[in-house]
Amino acid sequence: MFHFPEEPLHLTCKEGYGYFPGYPGQKLKNGRYEITRKVGYGPRSSVWLVLDSCNDEVYSIIKILTAHETLQKPPPELGALKARVNLVYDYFDEDSHHGTHLCLLLSLSGPSLEHLRLSPPTKSLSRHIVQRAVACVLEELMKLHGRGFIHGAVTENNIASWIARCRTDIDPVLAELSPCTTERKVIIGDMKFPVVLSSPVPGYFEWNDNPSHVGRNSMELINLGHSQKIQEDKKVTEQKKRRNRKKKMKKHVVLTPTEHVVFTPPTWEKSRMHRSLRPPEVILGLPYSWKVDVWMLGSAVYHMSTGKPLVPEEKATDDGVMLGWLIAMSGGHITPALALKSGLPSEYFDENGLFKLGIPEETLERQIIASGVVPVNDIPGLVKFVQTCLTLDPGARPSPEALCENEWVKPGFDT
Repeated sequence: MFHFPEEPLHLTCKEGYGYFPGYPGQKLKNGRYEITRKVGYGPRSSVWLVLDSCNDEVYSIIKILTAHETLQKPPPELGALKARVNLVYDYFDEDSHHGTHLCLLLSLSGPSLEHLRLSPPTKSLSRHIVQRAVACVLEELMKLHGRGFIHGAVTENNIASWIARCRTDIDPVLAELSPCTTERKVIIGDMKFPVVLSSPVPGYFEWNDNPSHVGRNSMELINLGHSQKIQEDKKVTEQKKRRNRKKKMKKHVVLTPTEHVVFTPPTWEKSRMHRSLRPPEVILGLPYSWKVDVWMLGSAVYHMSTGKPLVPEEKATDDGVMLGWLIAMSGGHITPALALKSGLPSEYFDENGLFKLGIPEETLERQIIASGVVPVNDIPGLVKFVQTCLTLDPGARPSPEALCENEWVKPGFDT
């Protein structure tokens, strides 16, 4: 069996995949969009650089969901994108032998911070880059939460540098890259698959650029495929109430319950993220809210700064061990009131709500020092900010608005 170098094009929708077999020169939406190169791929989609025949002066990207992901109705990503004005320019379906694929036309974005993090020998990023990223992400989260959505995947993979869309800006950059072509075609059974390698569009700054240059650039929180709705947008709710009142006045009828949308509560399982990223409230079976985005931001800051994950893989396999590790890294404790609300109090806590499993003697500060890549003078501020995000009680965890006033973050807003 041939092993595909990137997404497994041969795996079917029934197997949980069904990638779209795209290639340069391919036309989409009845010829309107033309693929020029492959930008990348993920577990549930592939991303392509395209030109629009109705406006060939700008580039866009089309995110093409797998056939399996497209089966989700309604698509969670599309709902979140439509809630944020100007985030999705067009959407449509394309068919392949795997089935139907939802296609999302989005703004162009540069490499992710994870791509940038892997560039230097230390596999970590300087403080000024991380601070700039945090400042941009906080602004994005405020908008998203204000529309009633949890992002659900605030990681360095989903923070990308902003780049312009105009061809006059992008064409000279693309001219310096190797051409994107179909490497070869692979025949498996009756199907022929085009093999195309990813070639991300470069951003405007590198890992070793100075604070002044990085500060002049912006970053974006991308990939809303893990997002979940937590409440109806307040403005939309008021508009609906006004419309309903007018209907009552005009028709003199009582609205039936079917006219009201019922929202399914968000859960960690629906976010489909790795278990090592879970905040304590998820482990304890407590309600899942937008506070998870703040927790994940703290985890991402630690990873980008040290090159190490906050929770080592071996500690994520057992919930009790992981909970003890999170307590140690946060520098706090789980209050008895919070413990007794959990779905598993007897397993982790005694009758008084006190944690009865072992807590490691390690601290966040020691872990950062052990990484050997964070300058000594940067450690105190980094520890304080990360632990603020890692507040164990979600009710006490700060909001993105509050974090914008954090002293460690403020230099990231300087442009």
